[in-house]
Amino acid sequence: MRRAIAEAEVGDDVFADDPTVRLLEEETARLLGKEAALFVPSGCMGNEIAVSVQTKRGDRIALAPHSHLVLVESRAVAEMMGRQFQILDSNDRGRLCGADVASVLERDADRPALLEAENTFNWHSGSVYSLSARRSVRPWRGTPRSTRRRARRLAESLSEISPFAIEPDDIGTNIVIARATREPERIGAFLDAAKRRGVLALAFGGPGAIRAITHLDVDDAGIERAAVTFREAAAETWGRTV
Repeated sequence: MRRAIAEAEVGDDVFADDPTVRLLEEETARLLGKEAALFVPSGCMGNEIAVSVQTKRGDRIALAPHSHLVLVESRAVAEMMGRQFQILDSNDRGRLCGADVASVLERDADRPALLEAENTFNWHSGSVYSLSARRSVRPWRGTPRSTRRRARRLAESLSEISPFAIEPDDIGTNIVIARATREPERIGAFLDAAKRRGVLALAFGGPGAIRAITHLDVDDAGIERAAVTFREAAAETWGRTV
């Protein structure tokens, strides 16, 4: 990756003169079935651009509790951009139901200007919409891919380690969030013990919770190494783990 970055052909993106960025945008648009795509340096910037071009000051955005816009970007969206949030009920790990959305929109004379459906849903271990559920909220054109077998294996290994609690069936993509059910204040020591063994995870999602992410460069052997490391780190932190 570093070699590819160093050797990439570059140009002035302001004038659409960077062939590498143009190629990335064109390929992304093709994969997602869109007319065009725009490269931005961060996910937050992408979210806020999407909000700003589809709404105006004073408009409301309908979305699920614990959405990324609410938990991470609320000041930018509400204070700087002047938009408001309308929180919709969601009992399905952040996923909105088409019928519930329609009910809210039908009974509310002052309709929200934008419906935001987070996919994948970060704060619910990367829960993902099925294609039919996504279509029930809004028509979707794209090619869904399933990036979760190794993440599920990692979740299964964590579920076997005391004091962690996690439901492997909830893993929808490559995000794994587990929570220590006793002595959550020791989670920092656990993460340090794992880091010393070469495996990185984050304190994320509340007291005693950790987040681990799998990606294409983590193979099956890497998952098994992480599983062993987490078991050893838990034993060092909390004592006997099974």
